[in-house]
Amino acid sequence: MLSESFAPLKYSSEFKLYPGHHQFASLAYRLFDSKVEYNRRARLTVTLGTASVFDKTMTQSSKVPSFRETGLKSVITEFALALAGYREHIWRPSGTAIVIAPYLAVTAKHVIEDYWAKFEVSALQPGSAGESLQAAGSFQVLAIQILNEGETGALWDVTRLWLSPFTDVAFLRLTPRSDSARNHKWRSAKMNLMPPPVGTWISGFGYHGSAVTLTENEDMIEVEWRDSPTTTTGEVVEMHERRRDNSMLTFPCFRTNARFEGGMSGGPVFNDTGELCGIICTGSTLAEGDNDHISYVANLWPSMGTEIDMDREGLPKGVYYPVLELAKHGHIDAKHWERIVIVKDSAKGKHQVGINVN
Repeated sequence: MLSESFAPLKYSSEFKLYPGHHQFASLAYRLFDSKVEYNRRARLTVTLGTASVFDKTMTQSSKVPSFRETGLKSVITEFALALAGYREHIWRPSGTAIVIAPYLAVTAKHVIEDYWAKFEVSALQPGSAGESLQAAGSFQVLAIQILNEGETGALWDVTRLWLSPFTDVAFLRLTPRSDSARNHKWRSAKMNLMPPPVGTWISGFGYHGSAVTLTENEDMIEVEWRDSPTTTTGEVVEMHERRRDNSMLTFPCFRTNARFEGGMSGGPVFNDTGELCGIICTGSTLAEGDNDHISYVANLWPSMGTEIDMDREGLPKGVYYPVLELAKHGHIDAKHWERIVIVKDSAKGKHQVGINVN
C-alpha cells in the first residue's frame, strides 16, 4: 500500500459540518507557511450548496444532458475534493480533484498552473514531453472532503505535486490537516484507463461557483469559502486519439455535450458503468440558440507515464517511478493497465507513453 509518511503537523484543528438551511463546515486553526507563523487565529467557513438529495440523473431512462446541484448526501463528495490555493491573505478557490488511492488524488494540470500564475512572480515553464518538471512554489493548496453523507468533513494539505508532461493531469499528495482526515478510512475510485466509446454516456462532477470572502478582526481572520457541488451528464461525441490540436488540447481527449463550468476542472468523469474514465478539462460557453455544449475530457491512460516519488510501503523512499507501477502492484485500481506501454530513452533521461491497440 501507499505509505502514510508525512511530517508531524504543527497545529491542531477541528472540522465539523453543522445542519441548517445552508450545509456548511467550520474550521479553526493557526495559519503557517514555510517561513512565517501568523499569531492571529483563522476561521474557515465552507458553504457547499443547499441540496439534500442525491442527484439520480444518470438513472433516468431519458438520455438528455443535464446539469444539477448535487446534495452533500451523495457518495461522490467522499471521493471528489474541492481545492483552493492560498498564500497569507490571498485565496483562490478553484478546481476539483478525485481520490484514486490513499493519500493520492488527481486533478487537472491547468488548475495548478492557474495557482502558480496567481501567486508566483515568474511563470511556470512547461517541460518537454517525457521530462519531469522540478519547481518550488510559495503558496499552499488545501483540499476539502465531505464525509458521512454530509455530516462530517476532512481537511487535507497538498504537500507534493506531480505535473504530467503528457496530458492535462496532475497528481496530488494529501497530508491530513484535521483530526477527521487523520482517522479517515480510505475508499478510492475505480479507474478504466480506456476512454468511453463514442455514443455512450458519461457523468461528471465538480465544485463550481467558488468564492472566498475574508473578514479581518483584531485577533481573528475569518475566511468564508462558498462552493456548489454539481453533477453533469452528457454523451461522448468525438474522440481525439492523439490530440485535438497543436496548441491547446495537445493530448488524447474526447469531446462531450455535457456542460462544464469554471471550478469543475480536474473533476472526475465516469463512464456508464461508474468507472473513472477521464478528468474534466475544459468547456465552452454556448452561442445563443445553440443546444449542445462543447466540452473536453482528458483521457487517463497518458497520465500513467507521469513519474512520481510517493513513498510505497516496503520500497526505498525518494525513488521516482511511473504511476503505471501503482496500477501494476495494485495500489490503484486501474482497469486495462496492461495495455499501457512506457519506452525509456536513458540517454536523454526521458520516456514516452503509449497504448497497445492489439
